Amino acid sequence: MLRKQGLVSQIIFSTWDYEIDKIPEMRAFFKKNRILLIESKEPAERGRGNINCQMKSLENALEKVDKNRFILKTRADIYIDPKFLERIFQDKENIFKIKKNLPNGNVFCYKIWLPYYELTKPFYLADEAYFAFYFDHKLLINYEAYHGKYKLQAGTVHMQRWMEPFLSKYPILRDYLENHPSVGYPKENLFYKVIKRIAKENRLTFQLLNSIAVKNRFRVLKKRLKEERYINVIAVYYSILYSHFYINGEPINNSQNKNGLFRRTLSSLSIKINDTNLSNNFSKRNVTSHRQGQIIVFDEDFLKIVFSDKADKNDLFTRRLLNSINQFNTSSNFLE
Repeated sequence: MLRKQGLVSQIIFSTWDYEIDKIPEMRAFFKKNRILLIESKEPAERGRGNINCQMKSLENALEKVDKNRFILKTRADIYIDPKFLERIFQDKENIFKIKKNLPNGNVFCYKIWLPYYELTKPFYLADEAYFAFYFDHKLLINYEAYHGKYKLQAGTVHMQRWMEPFLSKYPILRDYLENHPSVGYPKENLFYKVIKRIAKENRLTFQLLNSIAVKNRFRVLKKRLKEERYINVIAVYYSILYSHFYINGEPINNSQNKNGLFRRTLSSLSIKINDTNLSNNFSKRNVTSHRQGQIIVFDEDFLKIVFSDKADKNDLFTRRLLNSINQFNTSSNFLE
């Protein structure tokens, strides 16, 4: 449909040698629908969460793309509302124009569409599907092996993709990586591995142990919300999100996804992170993933409250966060 309208010029499917041969009819399907098939050698080292495979597959596809194009990177198991895709391809120059510049200079040429972000952990952003300009896609390709280098707990693969482009301009983020203040996610230690093993054998026992881990997460997070160092980091995180990203999870809120990638998060779209008393948004009641206690945000309501002067300043945390954001946006050397 989008190609018939002239909004999409090319569809590319990037995979590994011999993968397509597992489903013989796929070659005929791609040929009939004029889909460019790229087959390449799979990386010998797949990386944590297959991150090297993700990077290489995208890198291979970008070699075949016009450098002046916006590109939707997605997966075969995700349904995205065609009307939304039509809108962003038609009005991309307006929707994705960066209207609030960052103090040390912008990193991306345009904003990037993402379906969600995690509220408490900087750069724990969606990577399943996103829409970006060619040169911004290129900035997201790196093989830095965050998992072996930093002790980041949950979201490491996501952070590797999204944080890396901002490190040179915003040194506070490098400090965050190297001296990571935990927000309470379960550590990938022996205890957590045992819990995951139990999950396969006894769901009731797993739920009990996991509830203890999630309770501990919010105990730790409550402490972090009082710490200047953590507040400064999320001030930078939210400023970058507001400037460089367009967050909208509604296009994936479709029954087509009930058995796919987003089957666990569809119900959480009803949870709104929009309390003007900003500290209330960091509550356990807003958990969208009960396995690790993530607070996933599928819209821009929270960011608009923060950056449109609508937050309740009677709350101490709110005042401290807004003060840090103001310092970041008015100083070129914020906590260098």
